[in-house]
Amino acid sequence: MEEKNQNNPPDGGSELSGKLKAENERLKFENQAARSLAENGIIDLDAGLALCREKQKHNPEMKPEELVSGLKEKKAYLFGSRPSQFRSNVAQAAEQTVNQLDGAAQKAAQTGKPAAVSEYMRLRRQKSEKSNF
Repeated sequence: MEEKNQNNPPDGGSELSGKLKAENERLKFENQAARSLAENGIIDLDAGLALCREKQKHNPEMKPEELVSGLKEKKAYLFGSRPSQFRSNVAQAAEQTVNQLDGAAQKAAQTGKPAAVSEYMRLRRQKSEKSNF
């Protein structure tokens, strides 16, 4: 039986290896650029990535963070004012709804009063209607 040497790539292996390295570098760049764009509050991530790719073709030595800072200076309209503030407000509203629902459920379970059970059911229905949209 003939043994195959698994350490040596077949013909064209170095070409494939080069392509994989280039693809890996491209994905790393896009990941870093996307992270930097998101941290800076980009409104349209796809447009921001396309602009960063285009700039990188002309200046391959520039890091994604440098490209994003230049993009933010030249095209400020692509960036929102305070995206983290918006996200925290949404998270607070969701948490508040869950807290209200939990409180109403505990009250209904402890007291057993029809008004408390009705309030719990109303809050639960509201929550399920909001999540369906």
